[in-house]
Amino acid sequence: VNPKGTFSLPDPRTRSISLGDLKGFAASLGDDGSALKRAIHHVAGPMGNWQDGLPRLDADLFYLLGLIASDGALSRRGKYECFVNFVNTDEGLLRTFAETYQRVFPDRSLGRAGKDLVGGKINGRQIRSSQPAFTLYGANPLLGLIADAFGVKRSSAPRWDLARLVNLPKDYIAAFLAGCFDGDGSVRIRQYDGKWEVGEAYLCIEDRRAASHLQLLLKRLGIVSHLKVSGRVHKITLHGRDLRRFAEVVPVQHPAKRKTL
Repeated sequence: VNPKGTFSLPDPRTRSISLGDLKGFAASLGDDGSALKRAIHHVAGPMGNWQDGLPRLDADLFYLLGLIASDGALSRRGKYECFVNFVNTDEGLLRTFAETYQRVFPDRSLGRAGKDLVGGKINGRQIRSSQPAFTLYGANPLLGLIADAFGVKRSSAPRWDLARLVNLPKDYIAAFLAGCFDGDGSVRIRQYDGKWEVGEAYLCIEDRRAASHLQLLLKRLGIVSHLKVSGRVHKITLHGRDLRRFAEVVPVQHPAKRKTL
């Protein structure tokens, strides 16, 4: 209220409006805010230091989150700064990540750099890549907030809460699982007892709770999986008709993995 006793609203052409104020405006009009939410197309940081178009909730967004969940990283600085990194050796998958990212966030660019062939350690053993690896990187605070909301590599505890995805439409779940599998999954054909060929696929993740939630997501698609623990790694394995079902309903994009499936 200004000194004259009348309301003085911020000019939306020159100033941003907080979500709290928007909810207040909607409530004063007797609206629950659902119509107002659909009218929001751009969002900005609290200090106006960044502004992005609000991405649609679609298969591209959830495929991107799946890739980040498997072979990506979100580095946060403070509450509203976030940097995304995606590391892989497969040129086709790097291209797919970049193209998907550009569709979801057309105003955000990615850099590219070679990755050191010497990585971290697993059980005290130094990991060395046998192929050149590359990292795609860029600043994206909005992606960090979206990942937080859907339980992917969150900034606070619990770091994983993939149960937030369980009630999403099945095509979004399938896209997320495709990203997880393309990034850090595997499929192979092996000889069983030296007599016949058997297909086997698995997804890997370090967090036990996240592994259980991945199994729930698979179950939403009618796929039953099994969990194996190997050191710090949790393997969600697929065989037989469940592997066939996975190949049918999960839109895997990794060229070699898709061919094997």
